[in-house]
Amino acid sequence: MDPFVIRVIVSFVVGGALIALFSLIAEKYPRVGGVIIALPSTLVVSFVFIGLTQSATAASHAAIATLANLGPATLCLAGLIRVQKGGRPISDILFGLTAGIIIWLVPAVVLVRIGVPNVMIAVMVFTLFLFPAAYFLRQKTDVKAPPVGRYSFAHKLTRACVGGALIALSVWLAKTAGSTVGGVIASFPVVITTTILFIRSQRPVESIRIIGKRLPDGMALLAGFTVLVIYSYPAFGVGWGTVFSLAITVLLSFLRILIVQRS
Repeated sequence: MDPFVIRVIVSFVVGGALIALFSLIAEKYPRVGGVIIALPSTLVVSFVFIGLTQSATAASHAAIATLANLGPATLCLAGLIRVQKGGRPISDILFGLTAGIIIWLVPAVVLVRIGVPNVMIAVMVFTLFLFPAAYFLRQKTDVKAPPVGRYSFAHKLTRACVGGALIALSVWLAKTAGSTVGGVIASFPVVITTTILFIRSQRPVESIRIIGKRLPDGMALLAGFTVLVIYSYPAFGVGWGTVFSLAITVLLSFLRILIVQRS
């Protein structure tokens, strides 16, 4: 079998397993659950395997496209949450998911067509979409944050399989269609999206709106990790670049949790 195909399959297995592990740790140890959920699980595996199947430079270029499309991804989550009206959960879920995907897909296609020439442009695109998303997500609500519940096996399996498939797709397309396409695909917030949909299926719409108020902070953290990858991969290589980027991101995530708890 082609070594590239083997690595794509491995990326699916490793990515899915990592997402499942993070979900289990977050549920079993709620005190660190917020930090675990905020970690860029799908991005880590996508960048690592793009680097392994191609080069650290290719992964860095893919990360530039990811950074740009994390803005539309945040707006996608805002659309997913805000279009729901509190009706039947299945109707709200289908409508919200359709709206969210469209919001993410249109800018993604544009970015693939025109490309993202440098980090500065990527930061500008991210910021351009982040601010309106933050505005829509931080609407006032009197509902308290819902307690962390136990996710069903079906939900965990869905997150692992969808996340693993997205990672494998980004690795495949980065090789066959270019690093920009792979980076854009990697930006889709599959773990957060499936979590929001699961909560909506179990609780009133107000529950996900209160969660949505913190999403811009989390997406900014993912953007920070992506910037670290852009510069650390060419400098340190895939291995040490990943370790360095993750270490800084974990530290920032802990600081974010402390700030949220005191606010």
